Amino acid sequence: MSSSLRLLAHIAIPLLLSSCAPPLTFMVSPEAAQVASLVEQAAKGTKGLEGLVFLPDTGPWPSKGLVARLTSTPRWNLPAAVPAVSPISASALPPAYAPLPVFAALGRSSDGSWSALPLFFDAVGFEAYYPAGSAVPPDLPNWDQIGDKRWEGQLALPGGLPSCRQAVFFLGESSLKSPILDAGNWFSQFDADWRAGLARVPEWTTSTAWAPSTWTFTPGDLAVWQKPGSPYVFGTSYRSFEISRGGDPRRFAPWLRRYESGQTALAGTVLFLEVYDGGKAPKQLEPLLRLLCSPDFQKQVGVRLKWMAVSQSTAEIDGDSAVVRDAARAAFRFFPLADRLPQSIPSNNLMGEIQAAFNYAKKR
Repeated sequence: MSSSLRLLAHIAIPLLLSSCAPPLTFMVSPEAAQVASLVEQAAKGTKGLEGLVFLPDTGPWPSKGLVARLTSTPRWNLPAAVPAVSPISASALPPAYAPLPVFAALGRSSDGSWSALPLFFDAVGFEAYYPAGSAVPPDLPNWDQIGDKRWEGQLALPGGLPSCRQAVFFLGESSLKSPILDAGNWFSQFDADWRAGLARVPEWTTSTAWAPSTWTFTPGDLAVWQKPGSPYVFGTSYRSFEISRGGDPRRFAPWLRRYESGQTALAGTVLFLEVYDGGKAPKQLEPLLRLLCSPDFQKQVGVRLKWMAVSQSTAEIDGDSAVVRDAARAAFRFFPLADRLPQSIPSNNLMGEIQAAFNYAKKR
């Protein structure tokens, strides 16, 4: 064989193999759809992602190939038959990925790999409008202060949301002794270890801090009162606070729970990346990881969509995000929340039991 033929064969064989490689599919939960749109735009000019396939995770599972899933509920809201989760090796992550310690503790396994890689987060909190003509920021309570008489009847929540109920439940726990599992098992855990907390739900729903009927409210139900001069402090999230910003000055602070030990906890939604292929995640995933972990891409997600970056390498969105990330930096625990519950919740599932406990509890 001539040298020119040998060269052509040397080039053609890898091309043939690459053309036959199974596709990389990026499956996206509804709550992450806007982030996926930015990924799709960026992927068009990114080497190794030209053929990336985008699908909603509400549809059929791909029959072959590697699947990367962006979701707030790892291992949940999935079809009955899916491959095993493949751990994401720490060595596959770019150096720019430097998670806040509270998220590293949540997602990383003992061998350093990740069954669910946290990328972006939101945090529940309180907001209040400045009094008319005042330049003094309005007061906002820490979570452990809501029982004070100062807040009687003033806290209005979208209490019908599963995430709001979950936040009250987890932050209402009197200690940190209850277990928190890794993110890959968090939403599928049984309720047995939390029975004492479930029994205390009526104590939280009847607190004098809450505005009447707040446990049935949605965000839309609060809108009529969200204006300057309102007597209420509103439960919301950082993203909701930022996205709804108008000309009226408001202040936001995360729900920060302080324990007797001095440790703190927060709660909110986290967007995780999972990988499904029944084995170790291959090098095919690395271009996608580089994109998702890029500080430039994460800053774009923050500025445009108001998701805060888990990685400390990414700059702050604004002063309010800096306050939240400082609180997360100092926190011992971050409780992941989800508004997207499966249509059929498995029996003895903690998230389902939380929802039911609030449904049937006595309320103000």
